[in-house]
Amino acid sequence: MATDETAVHAQDENPEWDGGYVASAQERELAEQAQKELAALGAAVEVKTKWWGFEIHLNAEASATVVTVIEQIGNTADAALGGKIGGLVKVACLIRAALIAVIGRNHGCKLVSPWIMPSMLIPLSLAPKDDASLYWTVGEPGAGLGWSEDTKFAAHGSAAHPALAVPGQAVLRPSRTGRQR
Repeated sequence: MATDETAVHAQDENPEWDGGYVASAQERELAEQAQKELAALGAAVEVKTKWWGFEIHLNAEASATVVTVIEQIGNTADAALGGKIGGLVKVACLIRAALIAVIGRNHGCKLVSPWIMPSMLIPLSLAPKDDASLYWTVGEPGAGLGWSEDTKFAAHGSAAHPALAVPGQAVLRPSRTGRQR
């Protein structure tokens, strides 16, 4: 895993995970060159390590041209994950190239694998989710604690995306009928 803050590796938000792998100077150099080549093509590849495994994020251009940019994907993975895993990533991407291109068509995709099965690379779309669920949260801005985690209301939804407006002291909730309550 590259320890510098380049596009090669994004630090995981989990402070307990230190990554475990430090890329050699040659791996970092190859990865930096790969990032430049990808940028010239409009493609972007980013590796994120987690305690349970890793994700390789491909933008739409990288997803569509996965076979063309396979070496750059492999070199980026080598620097973040280690040479042996990077080699598996290349082979798995070639095998799944058509699937990656379809799933990542408009928004890109992420390839997800646990450490125990690094060649699994399950492609998941990065397209925004159309979620009409209703959620609640609690805020304590005075105490400096911010907001709690969103909690979904069970078996409640909306035909359109829910919204709430607070102009001045009034709280307005738009409804499908156009009436405000």
